[in-house]
Order: sequence, then C-alpha cells, then structure tokens
Amino acid sequence: MTGQPSSLLLRIPPIAMFVVVFGVGFGIETLALGGAHPTTLSDPLFWLGFALLFPAAYFGAGAWVLFLRRHLELMPGHAVTALVTDGPFRFSRNPMYFGLALLHLALCLLFGLPLTAILLLLPLAVMQFVVIPFEEDGMAEAFGATYVDYCQRVRRWI
Repeated sequence: MTGQPSSLLLRIPPIAMFVVVFGVGFGIETLALGGAHPTTLSDPLFWLGFALLFPAAYFGAGAWVLFLRRHLELMPGHAVTALVTDGPFRFSRNPMYFGLALLHLALCLLFGLPLTAILLLLPLAVMQFVVIPFEEDGMAEAFGATYVDYCQRVRRWI
C-alpha cells in the first residue's frame, strides 16, 4: 500500500463520506421535505438513538484515539506500519467505520430523519466494497499469517 490508491473513492477521507451523506440527507429532509421531526423523551426511538451514542463513541473514538496514540495513519492508502488488535479492534476489524455508522444512525433516530437513515447505506457500501477490501489487501501483504489469524478471530464489522 505504498502507492497511491487508484480509486477516487479511496482518496476521500472515510469520515467525509459519512458527513457528506448525513448532511445531504439532513438537508433534503429539513429543506425539501418539511423538516426533521425530532423524537421526544417519551419516544422509544429517542432512547434507542441515545443508547447507540455509547457504542458509537467506544468503537469510533476509541479506535481513533488508539491510532493517534500510536502515531498511525488514519487515511487508507498510506503505508501500513502496525496491526492493531486491542481495544475496539478486539470486536471489529473496522471499528472506526462501525462507530461512524452507529453515530449516523443514532443521530437519525434522535432527530427523526428516516431518509437520512436509509442514505447510510451509501457510505456503508463504499466501505464494504471499496475501502475495506483495499485496506485488507494491504494488511495481508504487510502482516501475512498474523493478519489472516486476526481475520479468523475478529469479524469485519462486529
């Protein structure tokens, strides 16, 4: 993974994909469809959205902090220098993407954004079929059997 990624999708920071899709969905729902319909404390969807914030923080922010502490590159396409298998990486090979997806869904539940929730499928598809396979190829190349063993123990998402 020392060369530049060939796909344009690999040059866009993954977090930007989630933010843009959320923003577009939010914009459509609030400007074109008559506004969001935030849930209330008496709505079970509020509590589900609120509850999802905690695993979103653990997976997303927890993995991000591990990368920062170890001075690892966050963008796909850069040289792979370490195999992280602790913290949230014990449960998911892609905890940052999983955390972003949970955060997106939590906000959709809290703010009553059903279309924006459906649009979550777009960044998830890009992660699943473009970004993650690219990253996994680089990890397998860099860490060989150690990475294969890790993949057998830990699921791609959760």
